[in-house]
Amino acid sequence: MAAMNNNKDHSDHGNGLGPSGGSGLGAGDIGFLIVLVLALVAVVMSARFTYREGTLLETSKGNAQEFMKWAEAVAAPDSKAEPFTLALCAAMPGEVPPELAAKVAPEGAAGLPVSIKEPAEAASAAVSATSTPVVLAAGGHGATHAAAPVGSHGAGHETVAAKDAAAEAVPDAPKVATTWATCREALFTAGGPLSRLSNPFDAAIPVAANKCERRNRSTRGVVYIQKGTPPPPGVPGGTSWSPIDDDEPMVRGLLLRVQTCDAGGYTINIGEVKL
Repeated sequence: MAAMNNNKDHSDHGNGLGPSGGSGLGAGDIGFLIVLVLALVAVVMSARFTYREGTLLETSKGNAQEFMKWAEAVAAPDSKAEPFTLALCAAMPGEVPPELAAKVAPEGAAGLPVSIKEPAEAASAAVSATSTPVVLAAGGHGATHAAAPVGSHGAGHETVAAKDAAAEAVPDAPKVATTWATCREALFTAGGPLSRLSNPFDAAIPVAANKCERRNRSTRGVVYIQKGTPPPPGVPGGTSWSPIDDDEPMVRGLLLRVQTCDAGGYTINIGEVKL
């Protein structure tokens, strides 16, 4: 009997059963479970970070595509197009509000201009309206005097002089060259055609910039613009690209490359356009 009991005890120990007949987790098992939980948390966090970065990058690419739409809209179809002016930076072509297109001010907006494309004509019309001559009949003789403004004696010469001054002031107004800095401000500031855009990575970072640098957080998500310079005639080689400077004149024929800068400082090409 004693021998049989001893054999049973040895058998129980060989099967890993204690005196109570149960099994327990060792230190190795607990450590494995902890590592497994931490790995799952790391996978979830990494997936969330990757998704967020991808979403922000897609928004940045969308900003660059919006700039491309504007640049293509104002690009010259041929060499005979009108000169590039600051007005092209201040409004998206083809998106004039219907009330302005019909020359009707919306309700509650009495100060809207009649036309946003004809300032010279509007100014001349305003001058003409204030200096309309009136024919005054001579007392009892049935004849008429020369036309003169109402309520003024001998002011006809002043009216003519005012007309001449107004006519000369419009065409002789100084023309300020449109640079990339002034055009960018008109594009992205309040009231501009792209003012609704913002940098998805950080609202404090400008939407458009002149550089894209690796490991530089201040250039994440920016619309990066480069200027293309073709080789001289007869010289082999391709177009060379360089960051556009703030004082670069915005003129017809200027070749632009539109890119976006990702979180790591690498550029993603969106397209090229010739103004």
